[in-house]
Amino acid sequence: MTDSKLGIAKKLTDKLGEKQTLVLIELIRDGKITDDELRKSLGLGDSTSAGYHRKILEKKGIIKKYMAEIDWAKLGYPTEFIILCEGKGSRSLYEMEKGYIESIDEYLNKHGDIIITPTTFGKVVIRDVVYCFGEKMMTIIKGYATSDHDVVAYSRQYLIVYPDIETTILTIEGKCKAVQDFFINKDCLKALKDSFKGARMR
Repeated sequence: MTDSKLGIAKKLTDKLGEKQTLVLIELIRDGKITDDELRKSLGLGDSTSAGYHRKILEKKGIIKKYMAEIDWAKLGYPTEFIILCEGKGSRSLYEMEKGYIESIDEYLNKHGDIIITPTTFGKVVIRDVVYCFGEKMMTIIKGYATSDHDVVAYSRQYLIVYPDIETTILTIEGKCKAVQDFFINKDCLKALKDSFKGARMR
């Protein structure tokens, strides 16, 4: 077991023992890791010990579920997006959220619990809808689309209908993320550093 793993475990939380925290970090990295692979990675005595710590995390409700990581581009949704919906006043945002919730409820009753929305030329799959409070109150909608144009079409077809709501569309291009799913992406970090060097040389 490396010193860096122990260092991360100590910094992450004081709510768990060291071994449980190390198991948690490995499960964040790969939810499908076997107990035997956990044992090898963490230098535990046997796979029963790794399984014991995993079960404690599950019983405490710290691990809620194991999820598949989907490559949405391979399913025909290469554009990852975020739409920020901001009301010109708290009342207008409330009306938008109320209307949007009603439309989600209607969709649930008619079609099921994953929102797949057609646009003029393609489709949008909604991943998250989050209501945020802070310096600005806003609704954040995250998902995947068949193209950039379909994100804009979705916003115009389904969000512009609410008065006094301004939307900001952000699309996330490419797969290179310096930090991805909590871990520093070493390959991406190197590629970004190399690109910055190349930009300076030009």
